[in-house]
Amino acid sequence: MQDVCARPPARGASNINPTMAASLNSLERLGAVIEELQTVHFQVPEDDLAVARGALFAPRLVDRIRHAIDLLEAIQFQYERATVPEQEVRAADSLDDIGHLISTEIAGQEVTDLVFLARADLRGALQDLIASIDQEDFLRVASSCDAGLRTLRRTLISVESALHDFEGLQPPMRQWSDLDVSLQTRRLYADVRREVLRPPAPDDATLADRLAGVHDRLHQLRELELYPLLRFDDRVAMRELRRRISTWIVADPPDLLAGRHLWQDLVGFAELLKTVSHRQELRQHDRALLRRSYHQLFGRAAHARTLSDDMLHQLDALAGLDDELDALLARREHGDLPRWREVMARLLQRLSTRAEAAGAPAWTRAPP
Repeated sequence: MQDVCARPPARGASNINPTMAASLNSLERLGAVIEELQTVHFQVPEDDLAVARGALFAPRLVDRIRHAIDLLEAIQFQYERATVPEQEVRAADSLDDIGHLISTEIAGQEVTDLVFLARADLRGALQDLIASIDQEDFLRVASSCDAGLRTLRRTLISVESALHDFEGLQPPMRQWSDLDVSLQTRRLYADVRREVLRPPAPDDATLADRLAGVHDRLHQLRELELYPLLRFDDRVAMRELRRRISTWIVADPPDLLAGRHLWQDLVGFAELLKTVSHRQELRQHDRALLRRSYHQLFGRAAHARTLSDDMLHQLDALAGLDDELDALLARREHGDLPRWREVMARLLQRLSTRAEAAGAPAWTRAPP
């Protein structure tokens, strides 16, 4: 957040006034909710019976989201009221003092805007969850629980961090596993994509073998420690593809037209996996890493002639973001700096485009 560091020292803990006391109380309440959420887990296998049992979690999550919306509403109201009094502006001794006050107003508006958007995200998650409960669609209930809990954690932690910045306080360190899980997921999905999309495309003679290979690859994923952490909708989609492939393979004789349609569905699914990079935590991570690396390699003070092993190791965290970048990483390309510059500049431009984030499919957003 910009300008929050310009907050006047009078807001510090050494001079507690009623407004500051109210702010600290809000931070305490918000922190308590987040601490309690850290103990809540929702990992449901994608089989129907387990999903039905998991749906019992939904009413409790509804209550948690409603409570969070009410808390954020109170926080928003509090910070909307905490404008700089006119007498403080009149009493300002210098342009610097007035600048501090203006910065405070701007930072306060940014906080209230963030809280407003967080409430909107939570209301959307709540509406989706309630609709799925009303329809008694157990698969959708489980999907909504998975997405809703992620949204709840993400929004509250973001608001907590912004409030601490605004008050000139050090935000608490939260155990936030979404980024690590998302990085591992993207790398895994890139491997699956390569398995499906590797040339040449199957013909009628090789179709059965290629489908069987993809089936085995999707089945092997279930043995990974990461698998239960994959988003529920992704696991359901993989389960359905495994089922369809199994059904097609055992048919005697197999329907080649149906097999070709099945392969096209697999290709579509593989392409859809690329949108994992639209998740908010990955976009923030990728943008920061690319900016830092680009500055080190091509900034005004840069004199690098090749990429170091350490730089390549850092950039490995971007595996799965872009096919051209993946090729450079796979070759451990040290020396082709013009190519690196072109690829990194293109990706930075893409990651800085708000339209791309807005156009991301709903299931890929940090629910993403």
